[in-house]
Amino acid sequence: MKYGVKSITMDDVARDLGISKKTLYVFFDNKNDLVNQVTAYHFSQENCAVNEIRNVSKNAIDELLNISSWMTTNMKGMNPTLVYDLRRYHPDSWQKFEQHKAKEVYQLMLNNIHRGIKEELYRNDLHPEILARIYIGRMEIIIDTDLFPPDVYSFQDTHREFITYHIRGLASLKGIKYLEKHQNKTNVA
Repeated sequence: MKYGVKSITMDDVARDLGISKKTLYVFFDNKNDLVNQVTAYHFSQENCAVNEIRNVSKNAIDELLNISSWMTTNMKGMNPTLVYDLRRYHPDSWQKFEQHKAKEVYQLMLNNIHRGIKEELYRNDLHPEILARIYIGRMEIIIDTDLFPPDVYSFQDTHREFITYHIRGLASLKGIKYLEKHQNKTNVA
């Protein structure tokens, strides 16, 4: 996350773990295998964290805001080249990323939209399947370093604006009032 993938060698990993490279190769066939397993582990941990956040959030808007907050905290030290490195040099891991978005993130958004409609925080005239897919498509935009150069726009700011934009697009009048009340509380604190 900190240095990207391409610049890290198996020697670097072994040294950082305080083990020999030979020991490292007992657990991983090669660097690609390591990257694949780390990617799978990352998404497994992310799914657990997101499910826990969903369970403790009092409503659909809080759910999105809490997940967003968790994501920005966990992505703080992410090197912008990570996405490029995965896409270019580790297509199997990139495929895991794509599958994660298409399956878990899509389902999360779909469930959130249904929850928000049921709670009357989101408009009842929404088409949840389309909006969940739009969310997935927009995710690509906020990690595009050409559009949002990291030295100009922090991931935290970009993601916060993205989530606010998304919620406002879904929200009923009741939901907008709730969001504004939450934002006013957060800005005062």
